[in-house]
Amino acid sequence: MPITGIDVLIMSENPLCIDEYIAKLTNAPASAGCGGTAIFIGTSRSSSKISDKEVIALDYQAYVPMAEKKLKEICSQLRQQFISIGSIVLVHRIGYAPVGEAGLFVGISAPHRQAAIECMDAAITEIKAKLPVWKQEVYIDGSRSWTVNPECLWSAKGAEASKLNQTEKVLVNGST
Repeated sequence: MPITGIDVLIMSENPLCIDEYIAKLTNAPASAGCGGTAIFIGTSRSSSKISDKEVIALDYQAYVPMAEKKLKEICSQLRQQFISIGSIVLVHRIGYAPVGEAGLFVGISAPHRQAAIECMDAAITEIKAKLPVWKQEVYIDGSRSWTVNPECLWSAKGAEASKLNQTEKVLVNGST
């Protein structure tokens, strides 16, 4: 029996409804054929990689139509790469997210746990690298600072990693 599932792709200005997203994964028509569900919830934290100041929130900014299009592309790519996936739920917060509040929800169902876990990990990597969302850390003193994920393709580290990754793919495929 082929596995089918739903795709839930959301850019949310409201706090994320984790229970709702879990229900979408486990109550979808594909869930009967799925024995594994992998979930990642990324939350705002009080420490910073770029400052010694205490973080009180993250403020996510995005051009929503572009971000929604990119989420669809990431979802399509995941479905091509992981053919035995049931449902995919990708939700990213935009706006002000206080410390402890979820900013990212990634949920994947699959017939077996390994496929769900691998697809979830790939989804997180793709979102961090390609989703056009920018964030500011908001500090306890009221100041702010823009941050960049190292995986992000428009960062120096991300661009270099992407070049290395493309080189590895070419070498693995045997062409130069």
